Amino acid sequence: RKESNNDLFVPYLKAAVETTEGSEEKEVVNYRKWYEADYVLFVQGDVEGAVEVKKANMEEGWQKNANQLNNFAWWCFENSINLDEAYTMAQKGVDLAAAGNEKANVLDTLAEICNLKGDCDEAVTLIHLAIAEDPKNEYFQKQAQRFEAAALAQQN
Repeated sequence: RKESNNDLFVPYLKAAVETTEGSEEKEVVNYRKWYEADYVLFVQGDVEGAVEVKKANMEEGWQKNANQLNNFAWWCFENSINLDEAYTMAQKGVDLAAAGNEKANVLDTLAEICNLKGDCDEAVTLIHLAIAEDPKNEYFQKQAQRFEAAALAQQN
């Protein structure tokens, strides 16, 4: 997670965002948008503001696109913020996702959020749904082992 590397990346993040302020160069503007929410979160320390900036900088129509919903939910998961809304967005992403790997990836995000929130049993259920969508993906198999171990530890 980013929070564990704050000392390393915050000075670079700060410099990148602050030195590009006011740029009209399309590529610079796009990169700045990509990092602006992290800047608000880690440099300014404003969780709610960061979530709003993240939403504002998402592609138009993002709330109707499984991959974009997943990207938002994953960003929230990575930063351990806004987890209830991230869960809702990931659920919506599962409903919109195409069968197979796309749906499996969103289910994995949803499982990660559940696990982080302490609902290890639901995480296990969700990752098994991901495996059913993409049974040859070894990553999901490893995720299942991790979530199952967490669920077992939670029961003891």
